[in-house]
Amino acid sequence: MSQDLLTIDQTLARLAGDRGLLANLFRLYLEETPKKLAALEAAWAAHETYQVERLAHSLKGSSATVGALALQQAALHLEMAVKAEDTAAMEAAYAQVRSLAAETLAAMEAFCAAV
Repeated sequence: MSQDLLTIDQTLARLAGDRGLLANLFRLYLEETPKKLAALEAAWAAHETYQVERLAHSLKGSSATVGALALQQAALHLEMAVKAEDTAAMEAAYAQVRSLAAETLAAMEAFCAAV
């Protein structure tokens, strides 16, 4: 698992080392995030930039909470690109969010399977 995807040690430190609690947080994230990603994809396809910005902001926050810092940063870049109305940056950030989301969710699933 890439340390860049999930900051397991730092997140566990915030949770007093409780791996079960972290697994539960990951399971909630695994349940909710695909819904956010589907909404983001729909907003992206419809060119609804306000919705893209709001969903990127939401993804940024939830990712930070569970220590998915790479995805948090990608969502931040998407949010900022939309605010700046920078089409090239939006496209690059959106592609990065999609890629990192898949990798992050897979890493979380692997962690949960091992707990």
